[in-house]
Amino acid sequence: MKYIFLLSIIFISACISPPVPTEQGLTIKMDANPQQVFSEGTTTISIDAENHDVKTLRGVNVDIFEIGSFDFVDKTTCTKTFGDLDQKDFKTFACNLKAKKVERNTDNTVWARARYKSSLAAVQTFDIISQTESEIRKKTGKFQEGQKSFSFKDNNLELIMELSNAPLVDLSGKKEFVTFTIKNIGNGFIEKLSTSDIKITSSKEGLLGSCPTGDIFIVGREFPRFSCALNLKGDVVSFITAQISININYDYEIRSSVDVRIIK
Repeated sequence: MKYIFLLSIIFISACISPPVPTEQGLTIKMDANPQQVFSEGTTTISIDAENHDVKTLRGVNVDIFEIGSFDFVDKTTCTKTFGDLDQKDFKTFACNLKAKKVERNTDNTVWARARYKSSLAAVQTFDIISQTESEIRKKTGKFQEGQKSFSFKDNNLELIMELSNAPLVDLSGKKEFVTFTIKNIGNGFIEKLSTSDIKITSSKEGLLGSCPTGDIFIVGREFPRFSCALNLKGDVVSFITAQISININYDYEIRSSVDVRIIK
């Protein structure tokens, strides 16, 4: 099994906004009761979390991280750990906020976030043919290029796997590669993939060669592409079907907000 430790790249995407939330994956919705309070008055912030995904989301934690001109009542933070949420699971909790003393009417946006763990797995089958088989197919007009690019996705990430050639011709010493692109297509945020997050295997022993090392950080909505070498040894007789499998474990964050006005 191969572990990918991807090359470190400066993170420059803090200002990138996610798309408008959809009813896919995990959603959090907020409500304030009341939405207008007097100076030094209190309001209750309710947060609903629901898993619309087709898979279990692991380690779900929700917290309020921005409260503007408010203070938490009887606590310094407002957080709730739900653990694992199965498909269609629904959880809710509430926190009380007290408005600070203000000299004029003040509009505030209260923000909450949910963090959780998920994974994206993909398996792709492709052909490797011998040099002799390649020449026979070309002479008989039966050589056909195959599909090189394949896409896999869940509600948050898209993985694009690209082969340098299809089919691969098993010529010893020939340089071939498989390249991966990972995109954030969800309604939330992913900052990086750590060293143990991506695992790649091949059904053909020794086929998968070296991959870059280190962490990667997202740039905008896309991680930098990375490639792994494919070791061709010239040992294929006629042709074989091989597989490359990849599993990506990742941490994801979504956010929601509600507006509350403080009246002098």
